[in-house]
Amino acid sequence: MGWLVTFIDRLFIWVPRCILVRLTHGGVKWRGSLWSHGLEVIELKPGLFWYWPLVTDYQLVVVARQPVDLPTMSLLTCDGKSIVISASVIFRVNNVILAIAERNWDADATTVDITQNVIFDAVRIRTLENLRQESNSLKQDLTETAKNELKKFGIHVERVLLKDFDVSKTYRILGDAVKVLDFVDGDE
Repeated sequence: MGWLVTFIDRLFIWVPRCILVRLTHGGVKWRGSLWSHGLEVIELKPGLFWYWPLVTDYQLVVVARQPVDLPTMSLLTCDGKSIVISASVIFRVNNVILAIAERNWDADATTVDITQNVIFDAVRIRTLENLRQESNSLKQDLTETAKNELKKFGIHVERVLLKDFDVSKTYRILGDAVKVLDFVDGDE
């Protein structure tokens, strides 16, 4: 019975199909030609589109505002204090072709990756006291830096939010001994 499904699937690549792109989505369509060896990238805006599976492929992506939680990070400040920080980023896709066709494949993963690097760079040049006193300016700095870094990928960052920020202890297990590294007081 599997051969029948495969046969029907192969048969239908010759039949044009319809795509519905919703208002909250965008997409790209790659159209190849039987006579040229290149691909043409076409942006799909909301609406109804036809494609021919024999020479066309497409991918849809959410372009509406979306929040993404970043994994919790354990970082060191410039004065050697160990902290734990978690954040989320709110973004939307401005340019679908840059976001998933030319410069990138996964807009969410790129947003997480670059925003984590932005947070790392911002924390490592500040002291713990500076981070505690200037949390509002830190959020603004993170948002502006993430906007600038992600603009080249077709992603617009609305806001970077700090959710958790706390001093941490680091436990190092070497063999049978457990050593607590407490960088808060500067002791080891």
